[in-house]
Amino acid sequence: MAKAAISDKKQETEKKPVKELTLRDMTWKERYKFLIENITVEPMLACYIIPSVFASLATQNLNLEKACRVNLAYSTEVCDALSERNTANYTLEEKAVQQLVASMGVWKTMLQSALPAFLIMFVGSWSDRWGQRKPCMLLPIAGELFTVIGLMFCTFFFYELPMEVAGFIEGLFPALTGGWFTMFMGVFSYIADVTTVEMRTLRIGIVNVFCSLGVPIGLALSGVLYKKIGFYGVFSISAFMYVMALYYGITRFQEAKKVDVPSLENKPCAFIRDFFDVRHLLETFKVAFKEGENNRKKKVMLLMLVVMVVIGPMHGEMNVTYLFTRYRFNWDEVDFSMFSTYSMITNLIGAIVEILNGTSFIAMRSIASKLVPADELGKVNSLFGACEALMPLVYGPMYSATYAATINIMPGAFFILGGILTLPAVIIFGWMYVQHKKDAKRLNSQNNVEAGHKESVLQDVILSTAPKEAQIGSPILNGVSNRKLGVNNPAFEMEK
Repeated sequence: MAKAAISDKKQETEKKPVKELTLRDMTWKERYKFLIENITVEPMLACYIIPSVFASLATQNLNLEKACRVNLAYSTEVCDALSERNTANYTLEEKAVQQLVASMGVWKTMLQSALPAFLIMFVGSWSDRWGQRKPCMLLPIAGELFTVIGLMFCTFFFYELPMEVAGFIEGLFPALTGGWFTMFMGVFSYIADVTTVEMRTLRIGIVNVFCSLGVPIGLALSGVLYKKIGFYGVFSISAFMYVMALYYGITRFQEAKKVDVPSLENKPCAFIRDFFDVRHLLETFKVAFKEGENNRKKKVMLLMLVVMVVIGPMHGEMNVTYLFTRYRFNWDEVDFSMFSTYSMITNLIGAIVEILNGTSFIAMRSIASKLVPADELGKVNSLFGACEALMPLVYGPMYSATYAATINIMPGAFFILGGILTLPAVIIFGWMYVQHKKDAKRLNSQNNVEAGHKESVLQDVILSTAPKEAQIGSPILNGVSNRKLGVNNPAFEMEK
């Protein structure tokens, strides 16, 4: 008897569900341990974003210096004055240099965006089929590493190589390896693979926090590093950080196991045939136009539109903001980097004001990852990446043309343009919020109806199996009903 009692007690203990700790229930030590265990792509992202940001300012100055000293062949006196921002007597020269750099920016933007927009469609489908996320994250880092090495050669052969060569190198390697677009496609697909649906929003939020912190850190370092250590120093530090990111990614990441891995056909160039198969490209597009429950098709398409109207103005402003501050305020590199850092930190602190440019990225990625099954995550993220990659082609020339047209009247007119173009995102997010409430209400009603139906069926079963002597409402029948519904102890029953 004693053994039976112990056995029953053990079974009851095993049946009790173990309550999982949430972040709110954890101690600070447990939270720290949880974050350390769940950090995967974040250090690699930091070593990718920070050098990319602070090297970009040095690259812009390299283009300006080459435009002045090599392409336009201005004297050392003029170019030194422009570099030191003593532009009182050299306004025309400053305009000529900026116009030359801006004109190169048009085809450089096309090179940096058009090729990744084409490749990312195939990359996403290939990544889904083979379950390979690591190459999507490591190749862009390798591309940036080759870029800074090439820019060091352009610096060494300063007068032999014109501005266009530096611009071509700056755009070529990121374009061939996918750049930021392929990187973020791989990162968010990997996060979705290794996390549960409940934890996905939190993990995507953590990744976005690292991205948000990496940009102001890079901006804060950009001007100071360029002034102190010059082109060689900035590009060397960038190369070192890219090597660290590659090492971390190769040694730290483990691909999520995929069961149904395909096999390559025994034909020449089988990998290239499989990678560039047009059928897989059509499958990627079908993701956006596939019908589903709760307006799935409309939501995916509207999310792609949100990507365009949120990210587009950002790319457009990046093309002209530095030139604008040089011309309008006569700022140098340090002034611009301090302003950019202040602007980013203000945006991070003022989350309410910056909600469309901050939490919108988390919301877009999280909503999209929950609208599609796991085997379509790469495809939908590649669609997002393609939208992002195409936006510089649209917004870059648009902002450059606006800046050129209004430079003598209202140089900051492109900021107003950005505000107007972002308005559709407000409307779309509002519609999605209303739809979410409606879907939740409808799902709740369906659950209540199903629960009522199950209870009705159970009552019919009880009546059909109960003895004829047991009348409805009798204690005997009530006891049977309560036991069937899971109420074992009358002490826990509600009083009528």
